[in-house]
Amino acid sequence: MAGLDSTGFTTKVLSEVISDLEGYEKEFIDSNISTESDEVLGQLNTTIGTPLQSQYDLGQAVYDAFNPLTAEGVSLDNLAALISITRIAGAASTTEFQLLTGTEGASITQGSIIENPINGDRFTMDSTTVLSLSSCVSATYTVKQVLNTTEYTLTINGNVVTYTSDADATAAEIVAGLKAYNDVTYTSATWTLTVDGATDELTIATSDSSDISISSITYISADSVSDYASASSVEISGVVAPSESVTGIITTTSGWVSTSNTASYIVGRETETDTELRARLLVSQQASSKGTLEAIIDSLNNVAGVSSATVAENVTMVDNTGSGGLPPKSFEAVVQGGLDGDIGLAIWEAKPAGIESYGDTPEVIVDSEGENQTVYFTRPTIFETEWTITLETAPGASTPLDVETTIQTAVVSYVDSLGVGVDVIPSAVYPLIYDALAGIIVTLIEVRELSTGSYVTDVLPVSSDSFANAETGNISVTGA
Repeated sequence: MAGLDSTGFTTKVLSEVISDLEGYEKEFIDSNISTESDEVLGQLNTTIGTPLQSQYDLGQAVYDAFNPLTAEGVSLDNLAALISITRIAGAASTTEFQLLTGTEGASITQGSIIENPINGDRFTMDSTTVLSLSSCVSATYTVKQVLNTTEYTLTINGNVVTYTSDADATAAEIVAGLKAYNDVTYTSATWTLTVDGATDELTIATSDSSDISISSITYISADSVSDYASASSVEISGVVAPSESVTGIITTTSGWVSTSNTASYIVGRETETDTELRARLLVSQQASSKGTLEAIIDSLNNVAGVSSATVAENVTMVDNTGSGGLPPKSFEAVVQGGLDGDIGLAIWEAKPAGIESYGDTPEVIVDSEGENQTVYFTRPTIFETEWTITLETAPGASTPLDVETTIQTAVVSYVDSLGVGVDVIPSAVYPLIYDALAGIIVTLIEVRELSTGSYVTDVLPVSSDSFANAETGNISVTGA
């Protein structure tokens, strides 16, 4: 019987609804009444039956909306919310190492647009950055006045670098003298000085990525200053941006000369699909039942911007920190993406009572009693990889164009798809190369941790608190 009963919901098609109408008419009007489709009553039955049948469709849709196996879109979101699970939002690809270069005082405002000129992917600046010599990662200087027997002085992080020119001064002599004084005097400095012999240009740059402060006298002054800024892809998805690829400036700004990402963007993710959410909903523990690893992972995955989250625990009373493990009765969340404050709160709300959180990133949150609580988690470190791919041209074929670039792009795409703690498997790159190129044979793919260890062809292990990265400059292609 159609409708809702203990077996579920049963719907009716239009022909069944019309048949019911005809039965009622024969029962209550005249058993011999004609209901042929080409007569008035038959046409009336179709006219009435169509909206009646649509009510069954509505009932079926409502019934399906409460079934996690059939619910879609907002209905599936509503079901997941009943057990405190939310759809994982899409996350933009991000970097904190978008290098901005320009003149002193140039202001690159939040929302300014830059792009990868090769494929047109666009990115926006996350906040306003004012280029300043008092806080920068590098600056270039040239001698503005060449004076004999004159003291030239730079001050870097409060440390004086000086050189007195001779009786026959040149710009080359002055910048070389400043570099020499710095190298001899500040052997443990967190900055370096380099000289371009072709232009007599002196570059001062941080050597540990922390900002430096520079000032000088009027005889030598800065031509440009550079600093890092954070940026995000306009498209909320897994946009791949290898190092040195985002170099186009779309939003013209006075004094802003150039830009480039010195590291690959951390790849974002697409919004969780119905299929993915349904699978997680069916296997996930209720996020409202706190205290389990699954609940903590669920809580972290629901934080905006988080692209990967793993949790490890030590359930024993043995202190394993000496061997790279965890303290007794503790857990460590390794989280990529998201804001520190949001992550700290998500951990606090899901963690077991009396169990210690562990990690290298502390975050203070306020509990329900108004008390400050420090939560710890770990940000993954970059595991830089170095690749060698050996090729030969297939018999009777000609070598394709742009072989090296195409293969480098394939490798970077593969590595960027790996999450935190996921090992690198070189053989996974074979199909990507063959999909992109014809007429070549890949004879060997090897990978190692950059500048250390030995090349492997099977599996390159990645620790649970790291994620693999590949830069095009570290991918060599031979034999093409």
